[in-house]
Amino acid sequence: MANQFRRASAATTAFTGFCLLIVFSGFTCGKVQGPEGMNALQDGSSANGGTNSSANSNSSANSNSNSNSNSNSNSSSNSNSNSNGGASMIVLTGPSPITAGGGIVGGYTLKLLTNGQSVPMAADVTIQLSYPGNSLTVSEDTSGNLVNELTVPRNSFFTNFYVTPGIITGTTPQSFTISASDPSHRFLPNFLTIQVNPPTANLTAPTSIALTAPATVVAGSCAELTITPKRGNANATFSTNAPFTMSDSGHAAFFTDRDCKNPLVGNETIPAGANFKTVYFYDESAESDPVTALAGGLGDSKTIHVVADVAKKVTIRGNGSIAAGSCMLYTVVITDKYLNTQPTHGTGPIALSGISSFYGTRECQGTGPQPLPPIASVTLPNGSSSAASTCKARLRTPTSSIRAAPISIRPICRSRSPP
Repeated sequence: MANQFRRASAATTAFTGFCLLIVFSGFTCGKVQGPEGMNALQDGSSANGGTNSSANSNSSANSNSNSNSNSNSNSSSNSNSNSNGGASMIVLTGPSPITAGGGIVGGYTLKLLTNGQSVPMAADVTIQLSYPGNSLTVSEDTSGNLVNELTVPRNSFFTNFYVTPGIITGTTPQSFTISASDPSHRFLPNFLTIQVNPPTANLTAPTSIALTAPATVVAGSCAELTITPKRGNANATFSTNAPFTMSDSGHAAFFTDRDCKNPLVGNETIPAGANFKTVYFYDESAESDPVTALAGGLGDSKTIHVVADVAKKVTIRGNGSIAAGSCMLYTVVITDKYLNTQPTHGTGPIALSGISSFYGTRECQGTGPQPLPPIASVTLPNGSSSAASTCKARLRTPTSSIRAAPISIRPICRSRSPP
């Protein structure tokens, strides 16, 4: 009996080693315990065949399971790898860390990638947002008004947004997440984690910037603007070079010199340790132009009113042609050299001359029995930049024969500015 047990144990050991070999080869097999199990293997070839067949079947299933698991793992890895370059997804970018209580922070962008590419949208796409609320908020502009969605406009693939960190307690930085999702499920969702440092983390870093700009400038002049980093009401400095940008909603350009000859380019910085930066503003159009400065993730805006330069020109505005014998409205306009209309102050009569007649009414004549005579000049009311008169072609040939013939405005309605 003892010998039989030893033989069974040896056989069990050998079978166990065989099973280990099979396991390391990617297969599994059942565990055989004691002499009875061994005898069961030795007795009945049909049972052995069935057991081996079942083991092989299980082994095959395990093999497929392992293969699928590896395949899924590789597929997931590849998908994650390719998602940066091949998937249609939302991408959020922006500065981190930022300082709690430091005011609104710019420089954040939401992009939509189509199959990994930056493709302009054929229509507006609205993306829903979620964020912590009091600890971190999102706005579309420097107003700080909270939004729960952002829209990527038609013909673009991105939109910018702003983040305002709240106050956090303690001295340990905290991380907050902004999540973005597409209600139409066309683009995969994504998120951006932003580290917010407590104010005590840097007691000298700027918490805002101040843009100083003149309220009014004359068209075509070079105006000085100043960007000043601030901490509270006191001037502050950046510890490293801080990139800054200038933008406007009108027709202005920005320069680095007081003659407005050297354009401001995209790689300008406020040097580390400097407490201000000067740039220059130039605009030839009379308009109210909102101007925004962004530096180190901080922003400020001012509106500059551009007024017309001194009056330089007298021009006539109206149709480029007139039919002989017809009556048409033309306007005498005073402008600066950039063609901005300029209100007059005591301008004398402006003489009108040409191979035509000028009248002060739209009918080119009076409404009573006596027709009004032509006029030789117009006078602009004080404070006005234009005065209207009518111009009627006067030709010696019969009107009936050339009524439809167009005649250039230039020889018909000409103006001569007063000396």
